[in-house]
Amino acid sequence: MPRVAIATCLELPEPDVDQELVLDAFDQAELNPVLAAWDDDAIDWAQFDAVVIRSTWNYPERPQAFREWVERVDGLTNLLNPARFVVPNIDKRYLFSLQQDGVPIVPTTVIDQGLDSLGEIRSDRIVIKPAIGAGSYLTSFFDRADVAGMIEHIAEIEAAGTNALAQPFMESVPHGGERSLVWIDDEITHKIVKQPRFSGGDESVSSTSVPVEPLELEMVNRVMATLPEMPLYARVDLIEDSGQFVVNELELIEPSLFFLQNPPAVDKLVKAVKRRL
Repeated sequence: MPRVAIATCLELPEPDVDQELVLDAFDQAELNPVLAAWDDDAIDWAQFDAVVIRSTWNYPERPQAFREWVERVDGLTNLLNPARFVVPNIDKRYLFSLQQDGVPIVPTTVIDQGLDSLGEIRSDRIVIKPAIGAGSYLTSFFDRADVAGMIEHIAEIEAAGTNALAQPFMESVPHGGERSLVWIDDEITHKIVKQPRFSGGDESVSSTSVPVEPLELEMVNRVMATLPEMPLYARVDLIEDSGQFVVNELELIEPSLFFLQNPPAVDKLVKAVKRRL
């Protein structure tokens, strides 16, 4: 019988609310799921027929070690998503590659020349986040006049070993929310709406999945078409901007897939994993 690892981490920054749903669904499908931490050096990953990355949420604290783990496990077993998706997705500067492929993104600037770089951000409020991060890790927003606060935050990000990115605070988000569209195997399974989340804040998510709008579907298809092949799962986060949608994230590593909002989607995940064994 197959044996599948559900990859997590030794110390979760926050609970994984989908964990039990995933474990139960894999168990019902006789895939013998084992919850296994990527940062547990005692684990022999070759013993598994597949490793499904789910809640490895502390990887921004040790990105090089995580990158090495991904590449090593990819050579030992069937890693899902594979290293060819995960490694480029670790650094959020992948957004620039999407932009080069013609996908509109939230305007993003790498802060590599002090606050002079912020001249490209046309907004009274500025979001500053790490290039390598997960959830709300080291993500905050500032009034443009708060120079001291931004300098301190940028220094904190750089001390964590990564670059700081700046984006305009998208004023449509507090009103319409950020739309997260979940893709499993070959199609969008569901969409949720969530409110902006910053360091120390809790995630506010719609209680159920909501219908996908035609323009959202079109944008997600454009994003997924930039990939050389279809991953097991992805999450595309969109923000409305002046009547169109722009991409804030293309999550290919360990995104929350919001199975609580649409439980049937976990069955599609299980079936997709089975086909890859």
